[in-house]
Order: sequence, then C-alpha cells, then structure tokens
Amino acid sequence: MSSIHGFLSKFPEEFDVNELVHNSVELFNKIPPHKIASTGNIRLNSREEAEKDQEIRRYCHQLQEKGRELQEKDREHQMVLHENQEVLQQKDIVILEKDRVLQEKNRELQEKDREHQVVLQENQEVLQQKDIVILEKDRVLQEKNRELQEKDREHQVVLQENQEVLRQKDIVILEKNRELQEKDRELRESQEAVRRYQQQAELTDDHWVINKDEVTLTKEELGRGSYAVVTVGIFRGLRVAVKSLHNIIISDYNLGIFSREMSIASRVRHPNLVQFIGATKVDNPLILTELMSTSLNHEIRRNRLSYQQILSIAQDVALGLNYLHLFKPQPIIHRDVSSPNVLLKPCTGAACYEAKLADYGTAKVVQAESSGTVMPGNPAYAAREARDPEQHSPAMDVYSYSVLLMEMNLRSKPEMTISERAQQSGRVSWSDMKSLIQRGLKVDPRARPTMVQVVESLKRMKI
Repeated sequence: MSSIHGFLSKFPEEFDVNELVHNSVELFNKIPPHKIASTGNIRLNSREEAEKDQEIRRYCHQLQEKGRELQEKDREHQMVLHENQEVLQQKDIVILEKDRVLQEKNRELQEKDREHQVVLQENQEVLQQKDIVILEKDRVLQEKNRELQEKDREHQVVLQENQEVLRQKDIVILEKNRELQEKDRELRESQEAVRRYQQQAELTDDHWVINKDEVTLTKEELGRGSYAVVTVGIFRGLRVAVKSLHNIIISDYNLGIFSREMSIASRVRHPNLVQFIGATKVDNPLILTELMSTSLNHEIRRNRLSYQQILSIAQDVALGLNYLHLFKPQPIIHRDVSSPNVLLKPCTGAACYEAKLADYGTAKVVQAESSGTVMPGNPAYAAREARDPEQHSPAMDVYSYSVLLMEMNLRSKPEMTISERAQQSGRVSWSDMKSLIQRGLKVDPRARPTMVQVVESLKRMKI
C-alpha cells in the first residue's frame, strides 16, 4: 500500500483524480486474459507481483468509489454555484439600481451645491455690507464714548462741587436739627402744660351743666342705690334717666362722689357705655343719661338667656370696660361692675339685646394720689383687694366682670365669699366660658387677664 502512495505522490497536486481512476480502470481491463485465472491462477513472475496486483485492485476499487463521491460533490457544487450566480445576478441588478439612484442623488446634490454657492455668495455680499455698517456704527459709538467720557469728567467735577456744598449744608442742617430738637423739647413741655391745664379745665368745665328748670321728673322709678335714686324724666321732650342723690345723705363727701361721676361721664364716649347727657349743679344735683329698656339683673331673674345672648352681652360689657381701662391720660376703674349696672336695649338679630355699662358713682381715676371709698360697689362682685384703696386697679373690674359672667351662665346670684364663688364657677357647663371665668376669679390680680385679653378670648369663643 505504501508503494501505491508513493506512486501517487509522484503526480502533481492538481492531478485530476477522476482521470486517474478512469485511466486505472482502462489499464486493468487491458490485462491479457491468459494472465488471469478464475481461481486466482494468475501467472505472476513472482509472489510480490501478485500482492501488488491485489493492492492495485483494492486501490482501483477505492478510486472508483472516490470518483463517484467526487462526481456527486461536483454536481452539488455546480448546483450551489448556479444558485450563487443567480443571487449575484440579482445583487448586481440591485447594485445597478442603487448606482443609478446614487448618480441621480449626486446630480441633485451637485445642483443643490450650485444653488448654495449662489446663496453663499449673496450672503457674503450682504455680510460685507453689514460689516461696513457695523464699522461705521463702531466709529460713531467710539465717538459717543469719547463724548460720554468727557461729560462724565464734567459731571465728576460738578459732583465734587455739589458734595462740598452738601457737606456745608449738612453742617447747617445738623445745627438746625439741634435747634429744632431744643424747640421741640420746649414745645412738648408747653403741650404738657397745656394738657395738664385742659385736664384741670375739664374737671371744672361746665359745658355739661343743665338748667334744672328744663328737667321734669316723673314718678316712674327705675332703680334705687345706696346714695341715689333713678327715675324717668323729660328733658327738652326726650325721655331720659335721671339720677338724684338722697336728701338724707347730701354731704360734702357724697357731693364729691357725685361731682367725680359727672366729670368722668362728661369725658367718656363709647357705644357700650350709657350716654351721658348732662347734669345740674344747684340744690339737689341731677345727672341725665339715655333711657334704657331694662337691666341685666331683671332679665336674668325673668328669663333664661341663650348662649348667643350671653356671649353678645359679655362682649358688649367687655368692650365698654376695655375702653375705660385704656382711657387717656389715666385708666378709669368702674369699681361697681354688676348685673344691675348693665342696662339693656332690645335689638334685632339672635343677640336680642344691646348692653351698656352704667353707674359711674364709684368710678375712680387712677392717679399718683388716689382717693376713694372703702369696699366700693356690691360685695358679692368685689375682689379681695377692693377693701384696700391703695390696691385698686383695672384687675378689680376684671374680677367683678368674671362674677357677672358666672351669674349669667348659672342664672343665680353670686356667692358672698371668694372661696364660695370659686367653687360656684365649677358649675358652669360651657367649657370655654368656664375657663375664662376661672382665670378672672384668680385671687392674685396679676394672674387675671386684662380686658384686652378678655375681648380677644370672647371673639374666639365658640358656642
């Protein structure tokens, strides 16, 4: 077998195997018949030749098999080659079409390029013109800048001159201000002197004085206090409330109280304070005020007030007291806040009543040297410090006002002692109102709210 391989190796690599097989078969067929015997009686010169012949036969058979395989492969390759050629032809057609389209696009691009070149040239010409304009504007701008710089230098010179003038004026103004401050101080001192004079004049001014002959008293009595009686009167055709001192207590002391009430009443103006109309000075003095329909004390005993009515009356009285406590130049203490001194007038709406605070008979103007009665007002409404005139303050009215709120809510008279009133407040069912009442009933006056705070609390209060 190795000799056969050696034999084949002598042929070049490009030698056609099919041709070799074909030639080998023809060579085998040309062996003379007398050389071949039916039972292997081949006449050979030697045993070696017989083996080579057998090897050649096997090799020829293999060559035939390989030839057939190669022919089959060749047919397959031919078919694939044919298919590839068709595909290539189709691709060539596509490529040709693409080339045609590409050429068309190239022509379009060339046309566009020519158009762009024309536009570019036109734009360049326009830009050149604009550059010329810009250069001209730059030149003008530079000229303007030079002018502005010159103006700025001139302004700097003027500014420096003005600053110097202003400095001189500031010196003059400072001097004038010192003079004005001195004049202002003198003016304030003068105004303070005028104010003090006016206050004194108000206490002695008789613009409120009414001729007693103009007042007609009726027998209709409205109320009776410890030092005065209130009746209905007629003044210049108007029904008014007239307060007169009891004859049996006319004295310099009570006349002083009467004069103080008259002086205070003539200076206050508020919708929740009973309006002062005037007073007489001779004989038995009379004070005239607007006539109200009823009192809170009467309505509490007659009807159960609704929460809306209680809140409305509480707000009205609080506003009146707040006005007195903020009165200038000194606060005014009422000192007798109680249900008989809260007068009512019917009005429309859910509130039903407009409330006004009355009776300034025990009111006190807080001054450095205070004077007043011992335990003023109704003891059932009085704070602990009411016994000591030196401790009287607006907080005393806050305490009495809190007792008044409790009375409206419970519809019962207040207890006579401070501790009993504190316990009584716990029976108020309206939680917001109870909290306000208990704050106002604090024993320490400094722990009570001011009337400003009371007014704000009532505004926020919900029914």
